[in-house]
Formats: sequence, structure tokens, C-alpha cells
Amino acid sequence: MAGLTAEQILVIKSTVPVLEQYGNQITHGFYDGLFRDYPSSFEIFSVTDFKTDRQPRALAGAVVAVAKNIDNLGALSGAIATITNKHASLGVVPEQYDLVLDLLLKELREVLGDAWTSEIDDAWSTALRIVADALIATEKGLYQSTNGWTTWKELLVADKKQESDEVVSLYLKTIDGSALPPFKPGQYVSLQVKVPGQEYSSARQYSLSDKPSPDYYRISIRREIGQSDLTAPGSAPGVLSNFIHDSIKVGDKLKVSHPFGAFHLDSVSANTPLVFVGAGVGLTPLVSILNAVLESPQERQIHFIHGSRSASARPFADDLIALANSNPNLKLTFYESKDANQHPYENAKITVKSGHIDLKALSAEELFLGDKNTDYYVIGPTQFLAEKMEELKVLGVELDKIHSEAFGPGS
Repeated sequence: MAGLTAEQILVIKSTVPVLEQYGNQITHGFYDGLFRDYPSSFEIFSVTDFKTDRQPRALAGAVVAVAKNIDNLGALSGAIATITNKHASLGVVPEQYDLVLDLLLKELREVLGDAWTSEIDDAWSTALRIVADALIATEKGLYQSTNGWTTWKELLVADKKQESDEVVSLYLKTIDGSALPPFKPGQYVSLQVKVPGQEYSSARQYSLSDKPSPDYYRISIRREIGQSDLTAPGSAPGVLSNFIHDSIKVGDKLKVSHPFGAFHLDSVSANTPLVFVGAGVGLTPLVSILNAVLESPQERQIHFIHGSRSASARPFADDLIALANSNPNLKLTFYESKDANQHPYENAKITVKSGHIDLKALSAEELFLGDKNTDYYVIGPTQFLAEKMEELKVLGVELDKIHSEAFGPGS
């Protein structure tokens, strides 16, 4: 690796055990210092993700992954794509990397003390700079692809629609009526919202939940349970989603990023089979991909598999059923962990099962396992994602045919 000597690479690899042992302590200290000394960081990071340990674990895992793969960072290309797309959606700039590197090295020195020798410090200082420069260069390319939309842009809430008991969709349009840029089905935008009573704005990513259109972007947001006090910044989960559900109305303006995201459909024009596997609100990017595919002239065999607590909690159910009725190549399988026998669906093309998604219980024909070119798009919470990917691997699906994204950090 350019910039690191062979000796420095060995030094960095030798630190893996200690980083695995103290990683969370190091990254907790890092975020404590970041929020204390640079409180504007609240506008980028979710405090809930920090307090629930998801963000520190994600950073600790990233540091360990860099150490393990310092001589082959190409092995981390998927993670790097995820990170850089998220950074671009938040408007991260190169100067912020200098701050992060200084704080992270400071915490490494403090936590590990005498074990952190000058040789280790030199090697890690060089390595982190190389990684940061690589991320900056990638993000520069992402920004250059936006035709100048690199910061927050105000869009108009043109419509608001309740999709289920828990999910509401916002339809966003440009204020002047101009066309919105295209995106790749499966991508997301970030919103930056100032919730009354909070000192800082909050930024969150929401998947685009419909096919690309120059007329509007649709995002669909689940109301998070646990919100209790809008006046306590970041103290409870769901502050932003509850505010959007309860207070955002048609005619309001929202600050929105350009679409980004490494999880997306590669080509709508292919004709290979597709299997979509999603849980909860994780179906939103899958609906975007599905709608785009069904608009193409190619006729692909598609199996859309989704799990929810109940029929009333499932967004877009009517839309999916209408698509299945009009497309002979589309099959739906709905899993419901509660009240599966009380569902409102009456359609031979829709299978409703009780419990949670179990891919191993489906037939080879249902998963198109006979065609090695079948693509599998899997999205949902981290644990769900890990389980479904393992099930697909057990079934013989090659890793390069599984396209996945976990909602939330730590993926």
C-alpha cells in the first residue's frame, strides 16, 4: 500500500487484538469528545444511535476492519461505498476529516497509554490519513455527479399520504416546478429538519420509495416508538419521525440532499429473475426497485417477500396487490408475526404465512434457485439482514448475487 512501509503494515496488523478489546471504549470516548467540543456534530450524527451504542460499535468495527485489511483495502470496497455515500448525503467536507483524525488518534493514545508506542502512532497516523484521503477522493466524485446540488436544497411537500398504521409518505417537488434529477432505484435522500425545542437540526436518511420521476421524490417514514419529549434534544428515539408524522404538512418546505446510496438496482433492462426480501419499513427501497423494473419492457420473474407484524402495519399492500394482479410474473409472499389468519388479502398470487420470514422453508422454484443469475435484494434491520444472508448462502446462492443493506449504522 502506497505510503506505508512493510514494517508499518505489520505494526498495524499487530494492533488488531487490542483494538478488538478496547474498540468500544475508544470510540465512546471519541464521540464524547466530539459532541462536547463540537456540538454542531449533532446535526450529522443521531444521538440515539450513540446512546444505544450502535454508532460507537460501527466506528470500532470500521477501525478493526482497516487494521485487518490494511494491505488490501479493496476488500472493504462495499463498506467504503456505503460510508462515502452517506457522508455525501450529509455534506461532509474534507476539513472535517482533519478533526476526526485528530480526535481519534487522541483517544487511541489516551485509552491504550504505554501500549501505544511511537512506532504504532506513526503507522496509524499514516494509515488513517491514507484512508481519509481515499474517502475524500471518492466523495469528491460523488459530489461531482450531482450537477451542483452538493448541499441542502429546499423542496416542497406537495402531498402527504398515510401508507399504514406506522408509515407516512411525503411527496417532494421543486419549489419552482423544475425537474428533479434521476436517481438509481434503491437510493435515499437525507432530510435536515429543525424540530422545535431542539438546539440543533437533525439529519436522517430516508429511502426513495417510488421509481425515478422528474416530477417528485417519494419518501416513506415509519413512526418510531419511544419518543417522549421534543424539548430534550436527542434524548429519546423517534423525535424526528414523530415530528414528521404529526407536524409536517402539505405546503411545508424541507431541506433535502441529492439522492445517494450504494444499494440500488444495477440495470432495469436485464431479464434475470429477482427476489426481494424485506422486513418492516425496509421494503421502501425494494418498492422503488420493483416499480422501476415493472416499467421496463423486460419481463422478469419476480418474487417479493415481506415480513411485518400485521397487515395493518404493512405499507403499500394495496399497491403491491394491484401490481401482482396486472403482472403475471410477479408473486407476493407476506409474512405476519401477528394475526396472519385475519389478513384482508384474497388473491391466488398472494401467499400469507404466519411468523417470520424463513427462506429455507421456501421451495427452490419460489426462490429461482435453478437460475444462477438470479439477483437477491435483501434489506432490513442488521440482525434480520445477517440471518437472511446466511440462509441464502446455505441455499447455495453466491455472495455476489446478494445485494444487501442494513437500516441504521453498524451494517
